[in-house]
Amino acid sequence: MPTPAEVIPIAEVSQYLAGNTLEAGGLYGGGAIYKKLERRLYVERKSLEWKYSYDPTNTTDLVATSNYVYALCAPFSLLAKVIINGGTGGLLAAVMLEISGADFENMNEYTNPILNGKNIKVFSNGIARFLYNENPPTGYSQEWLLNGSTLQILTPGFDSATIDYHLFVVVVGSISSSSSGGGGALNETISFSNLDTYTLPWTSRASIYGTFGVFNVLQDYNDGNGFQPTAIQPSADNGTAPTQYTFTGLGNFATRITIT
Repeated sequence: MPTPAEVIPIAEVSQYLAGNTLEAGGLYGGGAIYKKLERRLYVERKSLEWKYSYDPTNTTDLVATSNYVYALCAPFSLLAKVIINGGTGGLLAAVMLEISGADFENMNEYTNPILNGKNIKVFSNGIARFLYNENPPTGYSQEWLLNGSTLQILTPGFDSATIDYHLFVVVVGSISSSSSGGGGALNETISFSNLDTYTLPWTSRASIYGTFGVFNVLQDYNDGNGFQPTAIQPSADNGTAPTQYTFTGLGNFATRITIT
């Protein structure tokens, strides 16, 4: 079981994922949004943060609260830990689709207009990692392919009719309910807490956002007002072609950085 210090950021990312996850069908099928869980995670995480800041050595009530909050994070806890550990390069989704074996139209194909023209990642709860697309590591083959609005799972032996697979399709970028095509403008949001300094890799993002980034930084000061705009801006490691941006003076507050 994770420690209270580890559960707090897991709960924060899980809260974000819960608020941006659509069950299969999504915007086009009236899929339910996990709004109740999102609010519950916010309230319980805040309680845990207060208890931890008041007495981090508490081994009874603090641990019990931490275990309860961690249990609430399901089914997002595995994905949250992957994101926190850099599994998506710090990238959080504009929206996510939760799909299971029954949602596939045949053995290995799932179709949803939301996916058309989008940049996606596919996370499998069964193996607790993102499936590989192009340029897989040595010893692995391509595990999924997006053809228009149809996602094909290519992993050997995959058969949605025989195993109840549980996948999250991470759709990067803003989704418009009035349009099923086009890439859409990207609004990448990175969420974290308990950091005074954060370094954002930029080389891979430059092809998406351009040579220089534009950032909005919001922080939650634990005053009951939620996330508020700040004047914090990062410094670039290179004035002509940045490879990373460094945000300082974050004060260990819960932080959201949006790239626009």
